[in-house]
Amino acid sequence: MTFKDKYIHKFYAFALAAVFAIALAGCGGGGGTAEEPPPPMPTPQETCEAAGNHYVDGECLTPAQVTINAALANIAAATTAEEAQAAYDAVKDDVTATQGDTLQAAVDARIMAINLAARVDAQKMALADAAGMIDTSDLSTQEMVDAANEGIRALRQALEDAEDVGDEDKEMYQTQLDDAVTAVDGAQDGINTATRRRNQMTALSDASTALQAALAVLAGSTPTQEQLDAANNALTGLNTAITDAADLTDAEKATYVREAGNAAAPINTAQMAFDAAEDEDQKAAAKASAELGKQMYGALSDDAPAAPVRQRGLFALSADGKLTINSPSSGGPGRFEGDDFPDSPPANWVGDAASTLGGWAGISYAHTHATTKVGNEARVYHNRGPGKRVTFAKAGYTVATETAGTAIKGYVEVVTAGSVNTGFDITDVKADAFTHSGTQTHQKAERAEALYVRGTYDGAPGEYRCVTGCSSTNDGKGSPTSLAGTWHFKPDAGAMVHQPDADYLYFGWWVNKNKDGEPMVATAFVGAVGTPATGWSGAYDDTAGSETLTGSATYAGDAAGKFAITNALDGTGSGGHFTADANLTAKFSGTGAGVTGTIDNFRLNDGTEDPGWSVELGIATLGTDGAFASRVDDSATTDVNEATMPVWSINGNKGAPSGSWGGTMYDEMPGDAPDGDGSNIPTTVTGTFYSTFSNIGRMVGGFGATKQ
Repeated sequence: MTFKDKYIHKFYAFALAAVFAIALAGCGGGGGTAEEPPPPMPTPQETCEAAGNHYVDGECLTPAQVTINAALANIAAATTAEEAQAAYDAVKDDVTATQGDTLQAAVDARIMAINLAARVDAQKMALADAAGMIDTSDLSTQEMVDAANEGIRALRQALEDAEDVGDEDKEMYQTQLDDAVTAVDGAQDGINTATRRRNQMTALSDASTALQAALAVLAGSTPTQEQLDAANNALTGLNTAITDAADLTDAEKATYVREAGNAAAPINTAQMAFDAAEDEDQKAAAKASAELGKQMYGALSDDAPAAPVRQRGLFALSADGKLTINSPSSGGPGRFEGDDFPDSPPANWVGDAASTLGGWAGISYAHTHATTKVGNEARVYHNRGPGKRVTFAKAGYTVATETAGTAIKGYVEVVTAGSVNTGFDITDVKADAFTHSGTQTHQKAERAEALYVRGTYDGAPGEYRCVTGCSSTNDGKGSPTSLAGTWHFKPDAGAMVHQPDADYLYFGWWVNKNKDGEPMVATAFVGAVGTPATGWSGAYDDTAGSETLTGSATYAGDAAGKFAITNALDGTGSGGHFTADANLTAKFSGTGAGVTGTIDNFRLNDGTEDPGWSVELGIATLGTDGAFASRVDDSATTDVNEATMPVWSINGNKGAPSGSWGGTMYDEMPGDAPDGDGSNIPTTVTGTFYSTFSNIGRMVGGFGATKQ
């Protein structure tokens, strides 16, 4: 029986009871009728239930409302998103669409609440975990401070991430964070201060040790500048360490302050000793410089004032870069006394490479005679080119056209009976067979008419041939030091060899010293190797003699030589060698024809400082074969024309015209050469000059310049 059925049944029971009551009243005695009270009114619950609804908590609800309320209650009680959705899904078929939307909205709200609660729980857990990482109970070491800082960083991050946790819930953790930061900062400050103190104490100790070591070096002897610098630097270091020791007390620094103060006296004493010694050294150096200047001044005396080119024949530079000194009897200066110059002067010096000077390669030479102890020094600058690659025929080697005597068709004879033939260099012989060390005999193959060895000569590939007595002595470097037997070389077709430049010019200076190392003779020289063409032959004509040179040309280059300064008034002086710039102008015809020039931008003793010198070269008269000279014959007797003489200026102060200069013009690239300019104007000029400045200065130099 349903709720509705029960309600109707009860209603009818009340109605029947009322009817029975009325009937009984009509049948009663006494002749009167008694009025019965009306039946009681139904209660709200009875009325609600009689209508088929549900009376719940004083409210009459329809069955649908009851269903919705039950679903809402289940949704509100759900602890997971799945439970909330299931509570709606269970009644969604018993409700209207609008009611379903209401229930789904309730589900969504419940899920949001569930998720919020989960986030809050997670964030609270993260806060608790981070707070648990912080331990400030012992912050006595850097490791403990670092660990606490890790916890602080974690709690600070957890507080930033706890967006769903209320401020009241986070307040406790924020307080813990603030307290931890205060504790850690204080501990870190203490550790930093202790570290700085240790470092400052170490710096003071190290600076003190360095100062004491530097002072110990100064004691007992005259110090060097480096030792003084070390002591002063050490004292500065200690004072700096004292200033930087801001975390130490005055009492802790007091010992070092006293030490720094006490160091000033020994350093000052050492400085005075150094200054006194330096003064003596400077005096000694000045005296030595003055003596050298006096000696070099004498060595530069002009014994042959009429010679336009000083000591032209004194030196010869060979094609292989070796230097030969001619004896006095064959062109020397003739100023040697006794055995200052040996009877057999040193020949074929091998020089060391020196710095280049413009386009001129430098070679330095030095030689001391074993018996006389006489010394000779020279500096030579040359313009030898790199050479070129040419065929064997153009290099001058004769390749035999037929076999006759020792000639072998197609071969050139390099070594005959162990002797290297003229024009060949054994160091240019290379072959795998010659890479051994010591002497080795080479055997020809059985029944072969000769021994054949593949190799190169001066880089050209080919074949070496030897018949009998074939052996080589080698140093293991690829070239034989000697070959026994007769060796021929057959170049491969088209093979090229290096042909060195055989025609070039040079200039330089030379000084001869006695056995005590004192300069006795100093001079400049120029020369030519091979046969570089002179500027003209005859009077101003070119080589063919068919064209007179006209116009003008300028030349720029370099100079080098020896100098001496000696001042008898104040006892000062100096001497040595110089390099400078050379600039010349040649006018080949007409009024004022001749050569003029300037030597300036001097640098002394391979230095870079210009002493303020310049030499104005007077006009030199053009002669024959490219020669020019600064002296002319004005009468029957040789009369010097001062307009042609060099003038030496020091810091703008001109000396009187003095000395001489001259040289030769060369047409190293004639006009009809492939690279010539067609003019036959000389391309290169070399020469020498000699000048004096009052009675205190003398210089002699050589120069080389090229057409601009």
